[in-house]
Amino acid sequence: AYSRSLSRSVQDEEIESADAIICGGGPAGLLTAIMLAQKDYGNIKVYDRLSAPPNPDDQLVWSNVDKFYLIGLGSRGQAALKKFGLWDQVEARSVKVRGRRDWNPSSPPEGEVSLRDEKLVQTVILPRDKLVGVLHQYILQNYADQVELNYGFEVEPVDFSYGKQQQALVQVSPCGKDYESGDVFCIVEGCTHVAAPLLVAADGTVRTIANAMQALDEKRSLLQRLVSKGFHVKRHDDDNQRIYKSIPFKLPKEWRPDL
Repeated sequence: AYSRSLSRSVQDEEIESADAIICGGGPAGLLTAIMLAQKDYGNIKVYDRLSAPPNPDDQLVWSNVDKFYLIGLGSRGQAALKKFGLWDQVEARSVKVRGRRDWNPSSPPEGEVSLRDEKLVQTVILPRDKLVGVLHQYILQNYADQVELNYGFEVEPVDFSYGKQQQALVQVSPCGKDYESGDVFCIVEGCTHVAAPLLVAADGTVRTIANAMQALDEKRSLLQRLVSKGFHVKRHDDDNQRIYKSIPFKLPKEWRPDL
């Protein structure tokens, strides 16, 4: 079993329990917490390395659009939000996209475009962090007694088969931010340990949980693989073709002339 060598002090301390641990407080992590709360999970702990998201209606925050990147919600994203009762809140803070703008190579340098409206569901766009803010606000208003939101903490797997109930045991460490570099750093001092029968990895590219699962799988012997399937990590090939186009356009006069 994948297990770090716990010190005696850690083994003797009281380990917190939860019905579910969610590593990552982005759109996937928070929507998972809402789903589990609606399925009557009573003690859901969400951990994220960053600070809590801003209020989705704070105009001082969202007036500077350069600070945020936009995400598009198509039919699948909208269906998921509708299923869990969140679509109205998200739609009210989104902008609809009529269609895709295609540049015709035979068009003049000004860049003539054509709109496509063939989609059955209109895509909407909004800043990714604003979507997180909507989900965060929804949890506080509806599931505060079931979902515990913890910001500024890093989760590290300790044991995937802890105790008689074969639970996931994780170490939770407090994190801080270096304001000069913007980097997030985490410290072991003051860490706690939490055990739960369900551990959800929603930490995106950090892949803390997934990497630990893969490391465990690589250490298993042939006999262990025959007896138990264990973890299986599937990596898909990147076959998404990228096409880059150079489109001539005239720079506004107020822009820097040397660009």
